Amino acid sequence: MITSDFHLHTSASVDATVGLDELIERAIEIGLTEIAITEHVDYNPADEGAGIYKPKEIYQQIVGARGKYNGRIIICYGVELSEPHLYAAEMADIYQMPLDIVIGSLHYVGPYGVHLNFFDVYDFDSAIKAYFSDMLDMVRDGDFDVLGHLDYFARYASFRSLEDYNPEDYAEQIKRVLSTLIERKIALELNTSGWRAPANHCFPKPMIIKWYYEMGGRLISIGSDGHKVENIGRDINKAAELAKEIGFKEYQIYRQRKPVTLPL
Repeated sequence: MITSDFHLHTSASVDATVGLDELIERAIEIGLTEIAITEHVDYNPADEGAGIYKPKEIYQQIVGARGKYNGRIIICYGVELSEPHLYAAEMADIYQMPLDIVIGSLHYVGPYGVHLNFFDVYDFDSAIKAYFSDMLDMVRDGDFDVLGHLDYFARYASFRSLEDYNPEDYAEQIKRVLSTLIERKIALELNTSGWRAPANHCFPKPMIIKWYYEMGGRLISIGSDGHKVENIGRDINKAAELAKEIGFKEYQIYRQRKPVTLPL
């Protein structure tokens, strides 16, 4: 059993509905001992949250919460950066903050939101190839600690009742992403939100997690990607069991952007 959740959002992220105190109290209630608040940071002009993140204000809220809940739970300060390889200049002030964890995520391919109009513009096969092409650029050039929800486009494909994708059809692209993660010592996230969608699988799919392990990857982060109170900590132990079945014996949390290894 693990008791940490390192991918959580409050209403400071435009797509989340839970307040900071509500989130922390729920985390304590379900037995979590350490969490990371990882609000969205977006600069793509097509995103409704572009440029709204206020790092100093958010950090002060975290500091206040640490005082309020001292001795009951450890609260880490993080961010989820969208396309950090494209917006490094805009994100410069954020990197100066005392961050514990930086998640890098690909939410847009060019101006097209994976959660919005991505599958309106590309056919299914071309969409996935374009996504993994941009993801390789991001993991090669971006400054972050954990790759968030590697194949989360499957969530929105499933919402549209599109076919489920087969990682083997994109194995060359995916394995290039994985080898770059390993080379750069970036962790692969096991994001449990996919089990809450019709896709009904962890992001990424177990096959990809197995490839990562077989290629020598050992850094994994586990997070619920909770945006609502009922999803905080959800299925994190299911992800831990999946990791153990594949062969992992340990997982990582992050403090001051350094991995801390814990047993599964």
